[in-house]
Amino acid sequence: MVSRKSFTAQGVILLLLLVAHVSSAGKVLVLSMQMSGHLTEFGAVGEELIRMGHEVHVVLDENLRTPYQLRDKGFKFFRYRSPDKDRVSTSKFDSLFSEQIVSESWDEWKFLHTVYRPRITYDCNLTLHDEVMIEAIRKEKFDVALVEGLFFCYHLLPYRLGIPIITLSTALYPGLTRLYPPFTVISCGITKETNTIWNRINMLITAYNEEDFAAQTLHESVFLDYLPGRHVKNLYEIALETKLWLICLDNILDCPRPAMPNLKWVGGLDVRPAKPLEADLEKFVSDAKEGVIIVSFGSMLSTLPKKYLDKFLAAFKQLPQKVVWRLSAIAQDGVTFPPNVKPMMWLPQNDLLGHKNTKLFITHSGNNGQWEGFYHGVPMLGFPTFGDQGYNTNRIIQKGFGLGLNLRDFTTDELVENIQELLTNQTYQQNIRKATQLFRNQPHPRKVAAGYVDEAIRFGTDHFQSPASDLHYAQYLMLDIYALVTAVLLFIVFLLKKLVRALLRCVLNPSAGTHKSDKKTQ
Repeated sequence: MVSRKSFTAQGVILLLLLVAHVSSAGKVLVLSMQMSGHLTEFGAVGEELIRMGHEVHVVLDENLRTPYQLRDKGFKFFRYRSPDKDRVSTSKFDSLFSEQIVSESWDEWKFLHTVYRPRITYDCNLTLHDEVMIEAIRKEKFDVALVEGLFFCYHLLPYRLGIPIITLSTALYPGLTRLYPPFTVISCGITKETNTIWNRINMLITAYNEEDFAAQTLHESVFLDYLPGRHVKNLYEIALETKLWLICLDNILDCPRPAMPNLKWVGGLDVRPAKPLEADLEKFVSDAKEGVIIVSFGSMLSTLPKKYLDKFLAAFKQLPQKVVWRLSAIAQDGVTFPPNVKPMMWLPQNDLLGHKNTKLFITHSGNNGQWEGFYHGVPMLGFPTFGDQGYNTNRIIQKGFGLGLNLRDFTTDELVENIQELLTNQTYQQNIRKATQLFRNQPHPRKVAAGYVDEAIRFGTDHFQSPASDLHYAQYLMLDIYALVTAVLLFIVFLLKKLVRALLRCVLNPSAGTHKSDKKTQ
């Protein structure tokens, strides 16, 4: 029989545990680019943090409808004032992107500077100048800020408020993260081949020019006066204040790299098991005796000009497989879909990729979509168009998980040939299935990412920091060591040169020294 004292002791212990849990809960401020792929990654980490008992507040434009990635999951929001409703329209931005990227005059660098960069500058600028919102954020006393790492202007607000910064990024910056210098020249994903000398030279140049990134990709002049009394040359210096980097890469889909304690690999944040499909879609997929091909180029390329549609459809018409294709504009003049092709305005991509009948994924190689294909072990055919999509396509080629084609100049025959290669050569499926099993054998990336944020809340960030973080950029790149070694080597060469000359004089003219001594004696 259990005594009353025993019940009392158990109650006290339970109460203490509850108090300890509540006291360890923290507040996290999230600043992300307000685009679907980025919100998916931040939403995955934030959702896990909420599950762990933390409060997660997201900064959003007042005109933006709450994104589905953040809806009904316990997130709280700060809304900054935004006078231009069209600026935040994702559909209009996607439409503009789609029109430009398939035009004959497409220029990625021009698009970055004339469309992409101004939008980010606009968003960041509004965030920084809404003093009412900033004061409300200050009062919350946030423990950490989880910040977008592709553009460094998002770091300014937490920097001004003294909130420790954790950066979540799809891009890896060797200098900022203090990756060991020789490993900055690993050329994974640069081309279809790995570590050619020209690729490594390109990586080395990129690493040495990293400090110019912020100035090249944002209108820095808008932000440099934002911190009165702070001597800041550029946004790169602000990004250096990051206490912990969460990078959406890994050592299985990507190339293995070493990492300092302040750098954690969390690629695949939003991968998850497939859910059952709706009845009509399930019937279409299940009835495919030769398997199913999923085609999706993301929201930015959900419409395509007729000349591209014709090439794809001419290829799909020759296949015994069924095709599920995400297309926003399904009814187009002069476009006829064959019986084996099912166009859809929106499709449950993850659930389709996880279906047992899915054999191939044709994709633009967006980061989140490629992770879904990888997670479900589906070989991929990449059509990269912008940003990191070229890198993503090259890494699956290097790893033997898929192939790639150029959207602008592929032919119907090339498309059929690549599809047949991926469907009939079992090497691709074997490679990706093995890698998928290795990936699933690890802790889920979202739990890893949220775990490190939780660790930062409870214990601070000092233990993540390496002494390398205090080095000047030239010291990090070991330029001072190279200079010292070069000087020492030159000095040794100088001494050796003097010594060799003296020895040669003695060997070639041994009497020269004797005559001089005789003259002195006389």
